[in-house]
Amino acid sequence: MADDLRDDTAGPAVRRLDRDALERIVHQAALLAGVGKSARGVAHFVAAAARAGNGRSCLDAGAPIQLLLDAPGPPSLSFGVRLDDSHIPLAIQIPDGLADDSDTQALMAVARAIDFRPSSDTFGVWLLRDAEGASLVADVRAASGQAALQRFTALLSSAARARAERWLASLDGAVPWAVAVNARGGRVHAVHLRWSLRRGVAPATVTRAFATEGAWGEARAVFEQVLGEAPTEHSRPWQIATRLDEEGPVCIATSAWARRLDTEVKRARLVSAFEQLGGPSRQVDATWRLLRQQIPPNVHWMVGRGLEVRVGGGEPLALRAVLVPATH
Repeated sequence: MADDLRDDTAGPAVRRLDRDALERIVHQAALLAGVGKSARGVAHFVAAAARAGNGRSCLDAGAPIQLLLDAPGPPSLSFGVRLDDSHIPLAIQIPDGLADDSDTQALMAVARAIDFRPSSDTFGVWLLRDAEGASLVADVRAASGQAALQRFTALLSSAARARAERWLASLDGAVPWAVAVNARGGRVHAVHLRWSLRRGVAPATVTRAFATEGAWGEARAVFEQVLGEAPTEHSRPWQIATRLDEEGPVCIATSAWARRLDTEVKRARLVSAFEQLGGPSRQVDATWRLLRQQIPPNVHWMVGRGLEVRVGGGEPLALRAVLVPATH
């Protein structure tokens, strides 16, 4: 699995993004998202919280922050920040200003029920903030699916544990990779498990195990529009995220997009997809250009790194793009 997670687009060395530079980037991104007068304060909190950490994956490539853009919907500032993992597994601290205090307390209580084992070949621990609230995301990979489940089983209800056990027994080629716990209104709202597909495993096969027969076809059409060609199992790595606490939509994700040069065609395809799905296409276009302008000359870096399509569960088809500033 390590080969699926290591970045191959960022060059041999990844350096810490200067805090002042990061704050300027987030401030401008917040203005593009329509945050307004509070943009500078938000940027200050986000830049202060972000840590380079020890983790690194093909999605973030060691960067301390991800900018998340979603369709359908209006412009908004959604982001993920890498948390300081120096005290894990003894404790996890969520810095002030990233989420509502009640949501922060709920997530910190949940964190004590997860067996964190950070290392240099994982993506670390992240705090995501979007329209759904705040989410804590942690690597739970282990030698076996059962061992992975044991790392976070304490936070699951009996029904959620039974659902996870059933999937572990029936899925061939999908292994637990990360758990994401969402808090909203001061309580845990949802628990998602992200499954990583092994080499050669078709995402269509695994999607059918979680959703309706036509779900992969819907997702495939969106991926094809953004990637410029029909995706296959060779468009790896693939991940699928499912809710454990109740039935819900399925999220299908790939970071294969990061291996494609940030050309005008790549940007235009993304903007077009957001237009068609009723998303903030102008924000996408401007944020893309902002991040590309921040990259120093002769630095090999892709800002367009991750794509995620959400299907099923009675919810509209949705697309998330993950844009990451250069760490240099």
